[in-house]
Amino acid sequence: EEYVKTSNEKYNQMLVEQLNIQENIRNEYEKKINTITSDLESSFKDTLEKQLGQLRASLNGEKQQMLMDLKREYEEKLLKCKEDSKIQLEKVLNDIKLKNEEIINITKK
Repeated sequence: EEYVKTSNEKYNQMLVEQLNIQENIRNEYEKKINTITSDLESSFKDTLEKQLGQLRASLNGEKQQMLMDLKREYEEKLLKCKEDSKIQLEKVLNDIKLKNEEIINITKK
């Protein structure tokens, strides 16, 4: 009976450790993806503002429409980048969940 209790305690401790590890991995990847997304967003905005400034200086009224189209295009690219990052994060989180389930299944055996 004491052996079963000890084994259960060890098993529970191991599960808690594994869950903590999985949570740390998930948090790490979320931070990385957020940093990458933020960096890309900043880079796209900086590039966009720089290009818009250069275009404003050289464009007349007719070309302003082209400028707005370019701005829209960059905003769409930025949105796609954000969506792609979100999809990557969801894949990573799903992988973590699957690995966690594998660990639990292995430890049950």
